Amino acid sequence: GHHAGKHFHSVTDGPSPAGSQPARCRFGKSHYTRLPEPTMAYDALVIGGGLAGCSTALQLAREGHDVLLAEQSTYPRQKLCGEFLSPEAQSSFRRLSVLNDVHAAGAETIDQARLTTSSGAATSQALPDAALGFSRYHLDQLLFQNASTTRTEDRPGTRVLDVRVILQFVFLP
Repeated sequence: GHHAGKHFHSVTDGPSPAGSQPARCRFGKSHYTRLPEPTMAYDALVIGGGLAGCSTALQLAREGHDVLLAEQSTYPRQKLCGEFLSPEAQSSFRRLSVLNDVHAAGAETIDQARLTTSSGAATSQALPDAALGFSRYHLDQLLFQNASTTRTEDRPGTRVLDVRVILQFVFLP
């Protein structure tokens, strides 16, 4: 027969209960669960809630996977970034179905580049395709919120210290 696998990661907040051991998937400094019964099951654990992590969690959740998204920072957060969304980035956001949210949150169209020398001389040139200007401060939060769907459990402010995976197989007829 065929079998379907599910990765189980035990995660429980709080102090170590009497007779407990560290969780199979430990987050932060005081997350423990009783063994051997896992408390939560996930198909995927995504560590890092930046652009790549949130995009990955969002895609996995939309494909029907149960996802745990762990990010050591909290949102919103300041991040040094040029805040320039190229046409290629917009295409990625369109595939993730978040481009309309980016526009609605106040993204500005950028269709020209302007170069200025230290002496004040300047030149402008039209860009081949329009880009967007959008605060990374808001972009990270917007993506994290979109990734936090019913199939994704989000854990902002969580630093992953250790991951232990248990595979459970269910045999199907």
